Amino acid sequence: MHVTIEVFDEGECIEPREVEDILNDIHELFGKKGIPIVI
Repeated sequence: MHVTIEVFDEGECIEPREVEDILNDIHELFGKKGIPIVI
């Protein structure tokens, strides 16, 4: 299953992001703070 998330700013689409990319970003942000996230 292929899923993309579009990021909107004031009603305009900035760029479509892959869900995996977003999850990886979140994982890095919280992972560095010592909060384990299992995806």
